Amino acid sequence: MSSPLEPNRNIGRLTMAQDPRAKEPIQRHPPGISRNSAPYTLGGPRLEDISIRNIGGYDDLTTGGAAAGAKFSRDANGLRTLDNFIDASPQHSRDLAAEIAMFYGDVLTHTIAGSHWIVIDASHPEVRIAPGNSIDVVRVAMSRLESNAWSLLDHYDHARALAAGSDG
Repeated sequence: MSSPLEPNRNIGRLTMAQDPRAKEPIQRHPPGISRNSAPYTLGGPRLEDISIRNIGGYDDLTTGGAAAGAKFSRDANGLRTLDNFIDASPQHSRDLAAEIAMFYGDVLTHTIAGSHWIVIDASHPEVRIAPGNSIDVVRVAMSRLESNAWSLLDHYDHARALAAGSDG
């Protein structure tokens, strides 16, 4: 089973097969970006929006979910469904950790206004949810799979609170 986060692959060159049923095209993740870079410079020319919101990378997860009768929508309900899927088959879910991370990230980018994918470390892509606040989606997925203390929905609620300006 291929993972979008295999160490020998550059996430910046990751391309996923476009699902003909998809409502939007899969985007390419940019190569590693400096933590201090920004798409806009005060007084300079306006730069093209480079916000990446849809990178996919979870085809095996959605296929496995469909086989189990679960459909993962990119919203809070999809995370609730995914939490139930993880609880029902924890060992199988561990094999899909990277895909769970990518799905969680796409939920963030599709539901939190202004959020987008960034790459600081190719093996741990992040979602910038607000200036100065980014979520390491791999760490969230691993936390959910290893400790089960917080559900993905709990992590999501915390991310939304951070994006809204509170400390959750």
